[in-house]
Amino acid sequence: MWKLNVSLEPLWQELSKCISVTESQLAQGSLSTVMSNVNTNDHVHGTGASSPPLPPGT
Repeated sequence: MWKLNVSLEPLWQELSKCISVTESQLAQGSLSTVMSNVNTNDHVHGTGASSPPLPPGT
């Protein structure tokens, strides 16, 4: 279990950064501009990530 926690730590940190940026942009009202520049297909299917997406419920 410890190895799993260590392996997931960078992912949690990146997720935390992403959430912080999103919250900041929502507060500034600029999220729609950012989202229009993001290729969500890469994120949904995991092609833009170095590891496969987590299964639902994790």
